[in-house]
Amino acid sequence: MTTTFSVRAKPSLLAKIQARAAELGFDDRSKFILWLVEQDLSRGAPKHKFSSEDLLGSVETGLKDGTNATIRRLAAQRSKRHAENR
Repeated sequence: MTTTFSVRAKPSLLAKIQARAAELGFDDRSKFILWLVEQDLSRGAPKHKFSSEDLLGSVETGLKDGTNATIRRLAAQRSKRHAENR
């Protein structure tokens, strides 16, 4: 059994949704919207907890572990060495 729910949207957005639904071959926008939701939910949870995790490995540190804590520790060590050499 299905349950009805409604969504408020500006007429301009509804027109864009309707046009995209027709473009993709859907007979109405509600089927298109449900398809979008199902597609999104089928992807599962995001891979990363924090968006900064996407940067892991993008900077060569010479360390095996590239976590935020490791990078912070490395930056603090380099900063301290830089201050001592001034």
